[in-house]
Amino acid sequence: MPRKFYFRSPLLSGGITNAPDIDLDVFHRQLQTIGVLTPPITLLVSPDDRALQFSEWLAGSRARVGTTDANSPRVQALAKTNSIRVVDISKLEAQDVSNHNKFVALMNLLPRARKGVFASLSRAGAFILEPIGATLMNSKTQ
Repeated sequence: MPRKFYFRSPLLSGGITNAPDIDLDVFHRQLQTIGVLTPPITLLVSPDDRALQFSEWLAGSRARVGTTDANSPRVQALAKTNSIRVVDISKLEAQDVSNHNKFVALMNLLPRARKGVFASLSRAGAFILEPIGATLMNSKTQ
């Protein structure tokens, strides 16, 4: 029986998906069908996720949501239009060489985060997580 992971935090309210292994175009169509979510869904992405890179290769080089680049203007526009939060966690330390489990480092970081650090996550958009100092930057400001 698969283990269930339950996490509750006022910093990341709403649905959270970690390294989603779904075709980017399919996901976009699903968002159009679902409509705007309140609070926004949060996507934890990491462009260096080797497990998802392998999945992309198996799918004939079709981009996966989990390897999305939060700096991409297309991703930023989709995030705002569809009321989703895209958080790039690629700078967090992975537990193994696949880089597919960086959310574990995020779960360890959240309880130590200073109050207000993740306040910008209350709105939709694309963000880059900087683990040093536990800061979150809007990807447009880089």
